[in-house]
Amino acid sequence: MSLKDDIKGKAKEVKGKIREQWGQATNDPKQVIKGNIEQGVGKAQQGWSDLKDKASKTFNDSVAKVKNPEDPTYDREVPGVVDPMASNKRNI
Repeated sequence: MSLKDDIKGKAKEVKGKIREQWGQATNDPKQVIKGNIEQGVGKAQQGWSDLKDKASKTFNDSVAKVKNPEDPTYDREVPGVVDPMASNKRNI
């Protein structure tokens, strides 16, 4: 789903690895450090992409469960989901 974030993260990780190796080849510790940081940012971005995918799948599964009462695993009350109309009901 978030292939775009995944690709951007991998690109940053590769760019950081290249920068780190360049810093080692030129004996430039600043470039080595920048490369390591960039690799970490890339890995974090890929992790964020995975987390968004899992959250989206969980949400979609929950919605599908509520929308399909014929499903044997149907559960009208989905944990963590609050009915926004429940608090607006008044005795008139």
